[in-house]
Amino acid sequence: MFLSDLQHPHTPLEAKLRQLYNLRIDKSLTLGFRPEYLELLEALGNPHTKLPPTIHIAGTNGKGSTVAILRAVLEADGKTVHTYTSPHLKRFNERIVLAGHDITDDYLETLIDRALAFNAEKEATFFEITTAIALTAFAENPADILILETGLGGRLDCTNIIQNPLVTIITALGFDHQEILGNRLEQIAFEKAGIMKTNVPCILGAQNTAGSAQEVMDVFKKRSEVLHAPLWVHGSDWSIRPEGEAQMVFRFNQNEFILPRPNLLGAHQIQNAGNALAALYALYGHAGWPIDQYRNGLSRIVWRGRFERLSCSHIAPHLPDHSEIWFDGGHNAEGAAVIAGQLADWAKTDPKPLHLIFGMKGDKNASAFLSHVLPHAQTIAHIDIEGVGSFLNQTAFEEIMNTHFNNIPYTHYDFLQAALNALMAENPVRILVCGSLYLAKQIS
Repeated sequence: MFLSDLQHPHTPLEAKLRQLYNLRIDKSLTLGFRPEYLELLEALGNPHTKLPPTIHIAGTNGKGSTVAILRAVLEADGKTVHTYTSPHLKRFNERIVLAGHDITDDYLETLIDRALAFNAEKEATFFEITTAIALTAFAENPADILILETGLGGRLDCTNIIQNPLVTIITALGFDHQEILGNRLEQIAFEKAGIMKTNVPCILGAQNTAGSAQEVMDVFKKRSEVLHAPLWVHGSDWSIRPEGEAQMVFRFNQNEFILPRPNLLGAHQIQNAGNALAALYALYGHAGWPIDQYRNGLSRIVWRGRFERLSCSHIAPHLPDHSEIWFDGGHNAEGAAVIAGQLADWAKTDPKPLHLIFGMKGDKNASAFLSHVLPHAQTIAHIDIEGVGSFLNQTAFEEIMNTHFNNIPYTHYDFLQAALNALMAENPVRILVCGSLYLAKQIS
């Protein structure tokens, strides 16, 4: 959490958000259900016991897209849907969606006041208060479904205070937050498996765990057996595959459905759609599938910051005719592999000179990320991330490039606009801004 996260057009609300920011945010102090968190929930009426029917989602990659797909298809079926996601791109309100709309400034400010009043002599953390506020909003406003995304890990994440979800989903695993979750995939799997609940079905998404595949699967199967939680595994119990240019085939057990591809760029989004569809099938079964509504929902998905074309950005009008500028906030090696797949596809089907504008937090593995995407680029421009004090600095970036990627021309700019000015040309170009969701504010 950085100061840029707390900027808000509503000045009084920004002041309250900054009060939250000043609370303890050390990750090592925010995992688990500390007494302060439990006392805060009690002061707010124990909202975690009064939630709408809930779908709980953990994983390293694909959580946000799975939330967006679930929301779109459920809303197309006439359901009212709450969602809790993080981080936000522009305004804190985006994290808490009530029946399809971001929480209002006035309501959010009221909830913050209630939480801070209790916390005056306590030591609840930013993440604890944020989650408690969200749960309170969800408890106070009726909906058919709540889709709840974990913030970090799963087992000890603040969202895991919920008691009886309808279904849990674990998306693709990868390496992120190793200082908290561990350096081996089976350790990370153990943390993610912590959202599984007794007798509650769990959807396990497609995994790319290579040599750790058996160890990872053993973690999930053991947890499933202990809790008597039905485990529906991608590849055996369900699957999804592309069919032609515009369709996909979803299978659950022996039943198959032909559906349109999700309205999200990238072949990986088919797998994320599979996570969502498998959860709905586990809930409602074959007879409960409103397939026409689901088809409509898949065509109306919106998820900002993931292969998003910036046609409305202030930047776009200044590019050469027929140029494109895209943004993707993926920030780990697995996310970069997904990006690379789309770049390879563009090179075959719609080639244009590709230029990267790259910024990343300093605690991420920039070398692993760049090893996937740089082979597809002609140049890379490194930029500072505004409002984030711990971004990858120029010296560290240049050391990475000179050590690992000395065949790729690179430059550094303090600001995004300077990087874009350097790319202005007469010929159409494709620009990808990537490396961090925190770049969103600079491109909007």
